[in-house]
This record gives sequence, structure tokens and C-alpha cells, in this order.
Amino acid sequence: LKLGSLAPELSIQTNCGWFSLTEQIGKKVVDFFPRAGTSGCTKEAIQFSALTDAFLKENTIVIGISKDKPARLVKFRLKHNLTCLLGADHETDLCEQFGVWVKKSM
Repeated sequence: LKLGSLAPELSIQTNCGWFSLTEQIGKKVVDFFPRAGTSGCTKEAIQFSALTDAFLKENTIVIGISKDKPARLVKFRLKHNLTCLLGADHETDLCEQFGVWVKKSM
């Protein structure tokens, strides 16, 4: 996506029910991540969870969307005591629509 362009519709099952981007009008929304359990993604998810109140004050919703299956995300959430929403894009192409999932070049 380019700065200022409209985001595609995003509707995904999370650990807390369905999340729809159209229901977030006027809010900022963060983030996609490659895989649960990788070092960078884990550090990021822990920090985002620690900053939940700060994000809320900035009218920002944190949802981590990855290609992981729901069961893996449940384990990831429990293992690291995460509070941010987690969405599993294992059966759809949301990550591709947002340009965050591409084939490795190596």
C-alpha cells in the first residue's frame, strides 16, 4: 500500500472474535508479522502488549496478523502473556493484499 491509499477490506477471526477494518474508522491500526515464535516477532508482540494503554491513548488498535494457524497463535499468546489481538491469515490472502507477504528471493 502507498501512503494515503485506501486499505483493502480486512475481516479476520481473532482470539477475541471477528475483527473488521471498516469498524475501525478514525482509528490507527497496527500490524502484520511473519511468524509467531520468531525472535523479532516475539519481541515486537511483547512490547506491543506492554504498550497497550499507550496505544489506546493514541486511538490505535494493535492486531498482529500472520500466516500462522489459530492453534499456533493461541500457544504464542499464552507463552508470552500477550494482550494484543492476534489474527490467523492461514486460509485467506489478506497478507498478500496488504503487500506484506511475498516470496523470498533467496
